[in-house]
Amino acid sequence: MLSPSDINYRANIDVLKRAGVTDLVSLSACGSFREELPPGTFVLVDQFVDRTYGAKVLFSAEAASPMSRCHPVSPRLHVHLAAAAKAEGIAAVQGGTYVCMEGPQFSSLAES
Repeated sequence: MLSPSDINYRANIDVLKRAGVTDLVSLSACGSFREELPPGTFVLVDQFVDRTYGAKVLFSAEAASPMSRCHPVSPRLHVHLAAAAKAEGIAAVQGGTYVCMEGPQFSSLAES
C-alpha cells in the first residue's frame, strides 16, 4: 500500500492534461477549527497552505501550465461547483483555506 506522499500525482495530472482536461476537482474529508463549520459542512476552498515535506513539489514550470499562486482556484470553476451544490441541495460555504501537512501530527493548540 502507498502512503499519500508516495502517489505520483504529477504523472496522474500530466496524463489528464494530455487527455484535454482543463480543471480538476479534489475532495477531502477533514476537520475545521471554526465552530460555525461543523462536520459535514461542504467548503469550497479558495486558498491552500502546503506544509508537506516528504512529497515532491507537484509541478515545475515545464510540467504544467502556469498557475496563480495568489489565486490557485479558478473563479469560473468555483462558481460552477457552488451552483452544482445548490442544485443538489448541498449547503456549501464559499471560501476557505485547506491546510495540508505531513502526518501523523500531534500538534499543540498553538501550532494549530
